[in-house]
Amino acid sequence: MRTFPGNNTAQGFFSYYDDLLAGKQRIFLLKGGPGTGKSSLMRRVGAHFQDKGYGVDWHHCSGDPLSLDAVSIPALGALIADATMPHALEPRSPGIREEIVALGNYWDRKQLVRNQTTIQHLDQQRRNAYKDAYTALKQAGVARAAMAEALQPQAYQLLPKLRACKEEIMTQITSSALPSTSSRCFFTAITCMGIVSLVPLLVAQGAQIYMVISQYVGWSEFIAHIAYECRLHGVPAMLLADPLEPHQWEGIYLPQQQHLYIQQPYSTAVTGQLYDKQLLTTLQHQPFWADLTLQDDTPWQRSIDLHIQEAQQHLHTARTLHQEIETYYTPAMDFDGVAERGQTIIRELDT
Repeated sequence: MRTFPGNNTAQGFFSYYDDLLAGKQRIFLLKGGPGTGKSSLMRRVGAHFQDKGYGVDWHHCSGDPLSLDAVSIPALGALIADATMPHALEPRSPGIREEIVALGNYWDRKQLVRNQTTIQHLDQQRRNAYKDAYTALKQAGVARAAMAEALQPQAYQLLPKLRACKEEIMTQITSSALPSTSSRCFFTAITCMGIVSLVPLLVAQGAQIYMVISQYVGWSEFIAHIAYECRLHGVPAMLLADPLEPHQWEGIYLPQQQHLYIQQPYSTAVTGQLYDKQLLTTLQHQPFWADLTLQDDTPWQRSIDLHIQEAQQHLHTARTLHQEIETYYTPAMDFDGVAERGQTIIRELDT
């Protein structure tokens, strides 16, 4: 399984890291700067246990989807996570449940200090770029709210369709006497590469996708109701947060059935201006399950699109600055030491 535990949203950076930590008995919190080998260490640990036949969940970074925020091995109750800003994590039961892995033990501080002024200047520029991105996303959120408010009086038209959707989903749910588990995460993220979706990877693994065209009116509440029904029936479910408004829901995934019910944004998914090509290629072969549109939403959607495009440009700038900072940290690192620390984690989890 691949997810985004955090996202760049209208509320700034937002994460469901608490859900990632839930149920884990062994947590390794990686502390270190840019380019210090956090993602590489997580990949090595994850690959080791995947090669041994364990299921491994890969949790991607919304700042750079090619990097990782965390790797979890559910069968071992283990999590290895990037615990630096903006998703700073601190141990609650240090030495018992969590362990801090300080990658700062493997850098040459003198070499970093020699470049202190440049590094700090680049870091401030990176922070400013993120601030500008979140300002643009906040404006996108305002446009989204205006659209939802304007269309709300017509929302009653959707009730029969939503009722039919619910009945169809419930026919596919088999009650269980076992306690249900649910979690929250993102399958779609607003990134330096545009809007990136992990849906194609899920489809490639055999999941059935049910796409809904929606202007956001009523859909989030509908998903929350389905999640409630799943809890009542003991059915595991993953609530998928909306990438722009993280307290609303983009969809729900039922892992036992391998069914994904997800909203396809009405305008942007058609134009393809913001979405990664892998998603668009996948969606070309997927029929629409339900159309929950009300009226022409072009003015609002155009405003949302423009603000998200502006945010993506700022996120790209932030990523470029991050990569430049890495050029100062990477030469100062003892990566043999970092690799050996990764092997120590593997040995601890293997026992």
